[in-house]
Amino acid sequence: MNNSINISLPKQLADTVRAQVKAGHFASVSEVVQQALHKFFVNQPDVPTFKMSKKAEKVAQQALQDYKNGKAIPVASFVELEKQLASK
Repeated sequence: MNNSINISLPKQLADTVRAQVKAGHFASVSEVVQQALHKFFVNQPDVPTFKMSKKAEKVAQQALQDYKNGKAIPVASFVELEKQLASK
């Protein structure tokens, strides 16, 4: 069962929504809002994000490149990782 909710949009956004409906991309204004809300709440991964410093980003990019180039050392546990790091 659907529920009705009234919302207010800025004019420019409302005009954009109406234009999408008029162009045939959506059947109604409701469909635009439904799909937008679905994408926002359902399709977004629940992964925290943060801004990295330039230095940290560079280190992470290098680690990713090393992994892609086969330079990764597989470990089965944190204890094994500690042993690998201690031996270097």
